Amino acid sequence: MNSPFAIPSARQLAIARKYKNALIISADTIVVLKNRVFGKPRDKEDAREMLKALKRQSHTVITGYTIMDAETGKKTLPCGRIEGSLQEVE
Repeated sequence: MNSPFAIPSARQLAIARKYKNALIISADTIVVLKNRVFGKPRDKEDAREMLKALKRQSHTVITGYTIMDAETGKKTLPCGRIEGSLQEVE
């Protein structure tokens, strides 16, 4: 199965070139609500709209991360998933 988290970022590869004897850990998270995928918000207004859409709605949070050995280029690509909903906070 192809994962959107499986492709190392340019930043991760640049770090691997600089630090040859290192483990590089990177992560990214998406939220899925009724087949709609939410990534990083573009700005504060987008973040407000995302939170408003998620409020009291069951949604899935998926975090994928990569652990890469800079010396060998070998990667581990685990992924975590939780179900939840946001409640009103005062």
